[in-house]
Amino acid sequence: MPVDEIESGTYELIGPKIQNNHYGLPSEPKVPVNLVRKGELRTALVEPHVFVRHGAFPVSLPPTFDLTLDNLRDFIVTNEIEGLVFYFTWPGGGVHFKVNRGHIGIELANDARLQLALPERQ
Repeated sequence: MPVDEIESGTYELIGPKIQNNHYGLPSEPKVPVNLVRKGELRTALVEPHVFVRHGAFPVSLPPTFDLTLDNLRDFIVTNEIEGLVFYFTWPGGGVHFKVNRGHIGIELANDARLQLALPERQ
């Protein structure tokens, strides 16, 4: 996708060669990409990686959810996700912040698997 077609925002890069591939993305089939090596344009076959826009998988917290660090830690660990990105908007502006496992002192084992989205709750 051309850079000028990418929607403005923040993104997470995930794929087979990023942080032990905790999302379990496949390394096959490889995809052709053009790149420059030693000043020469070449085509190489590489593992597919993707940018996932923060907010692509919305999470609905209960209205009574208390935004304490302990509650966020429990939610992240229980739901096997990397973290949460919060967006607060108001007329003329807004702010976002991210809480991830590194922020809350929960490191992942190399073979740990994470969910991209929470399962639908009944």
